[in-house]
Amino acid sequence: MELKSKKYSLSLSLLFVLIGFFFIPFNSGIYVDSLGEFAREAPIFFFGIGLFFILLKSLFTNRLYLPKNHVLTLLLGVFVLWILIGFVFNYASISQNEIKHTNGLVRFVKQFISLGLSLVFFMVYYNAFKTKPVWELLKWIRFFFLLSLSVVSVYICIETAIIKLNLGFLTQVLYLFDYFPFTDAYLDTNLGRVSGPTFEPPSLATYLITITPWMLSYVATHKGIVKYIPSLLVLIFALLSGSRAGIFIIILQFIVFFLSFVNIKKLQPHLVKILLIGSIGLGVIFILKGKAIGGYVVEKATSFSTKDEDHAVSNKSRLGIQYANFQVFKENPVTGVGLGQQSYHAIHHYPKWATEDNWEFKFKYLNNKHPSFVPGYNLYVRLLAETVIIGFLLFLSILLLSIYICISAIIQRNQYALIYVIILTSLIGASFNWLKMDSLRDYVFWINLALLIYVSSQKLVFKINTKNLPVNDS
Repeated sequence: MELKSKKYSLSLSLLFVLIGFFFIPFNSGIYVDSLGEFAREAPIFFFGIGLFFILLKSLFTNRLYLPKNHVLTLLLGVFVLWILIGFVFNYASISQNEIKHTNGLVRFVKQFISLGLSLVFFMVYYNAFKTKPVWELLKWIRFFFLLSLSVVSVYICIETAIIKLNLGFLTQVLYLFDYFPFTDAYLDTNLGRVSGPTFEPPSLATYLITITPWMLSYVATHKGIVKYIPSLLVLIFALLSGSRAGIFIIILQFIVFFLSFVNIKKLQPHLVKILLIGSIGLGVIFILKGKAIGGYVVEKATSFSTKDEDHAVSNKSRLGIQYANFQVFKENPVTGVGLGQQSYHAIHHYPKWATEDNWEFKFKYLNNKHPSFVPGYNLYVRLLAETVIIGFLLFLSILLLSIYICISAIIQRNQYALIYVIILTSLIGASFNWLKMDSLRDYVFWINLALLIYVSSQKLVFKINTKNLPVNDS
């Protein structure tokens, strides 16, 4: 089923998937409690519509794409199977777990459904992607991410003018975004951090991590100074968000993306230009604002301390919870504790230095009246605690093999090398982002895993031809 015009042809399944991509950052005005981890995720409604069209089409064509023979899909299947085996091994303890008026069995079911939804959406992405040739798909995904960034830019510019420049008369203009779907305009005048249309600054940083490689790709495919604007906006917004981890990850993504150009002859001139312009720009900036920048870098680098005045509570919570979860792994090194069960066991291991004078533990994490479960703040430690070494290694093998496939294709100068660079940069972002969050629903990973399986399944493996790189297309 396709939506057609004279110039464009787009399947309805892909259209709604792309609309979902557009709405990733718009979550400040949505919260559906029954959706659990997806309570603030507006895109899932559009992915659901995409799924409907995929299933409808399959009724007429008897064709539903399942990449069952791809090594990454097989590893993913084994990982899910191991989670079910872990549930059987830990059924007795899971059934007895109880905190915040939630039984361990209920918690497992909710977490498994959350993982299941991510897998379903992964299949939706894959089937939708298959409706377009690879290069056309690149243009469409990038175009919708750019549209999304454009709206986010307008919001953040107004928000920044109010918070940073004290232009209060623009407040009513910002509140017009209340009429935009899934958005509730909000100003953080206390901390002075911008969050855009997301519900908090870290959420804005995660969105920026998602789109960074796609915005960077304009540098490789377009001409003129305009091609640098999307990437610069991403970097500026990351700084305005104040997210320490987000800033670090996005800078790392910039480095990975441009270092990948070294092996691609067609893209090497871009690397030279970027290094030249970047060196001159940084030199001028440091001459004019060197002292201020130095102070900012020192402030961010030292803000991870548990004694930092502005971030002490947050740092103590994160480090204390990760410490407790690792103790859970050490106590259960053979069978783990089961998916979603880390909080039930970690409660006995929170260190005193983390809970003392910490309102987050008092009013949220250790308060049975507060509905939210304690976040693990680190997916890798969570996997160790819940699925032990086997589950941890299975998931890590999926991530590392994906990265290896990308690097191999780039080194071999595969015809889709630029797309592999985008995927590689995205996966690097996801892998570091999981050092500060413990959810498997991360869009960055599943979107790029589906794209990687689609692209790597192509039979053509030739050296790059300059005609294969799209230029001046969105």
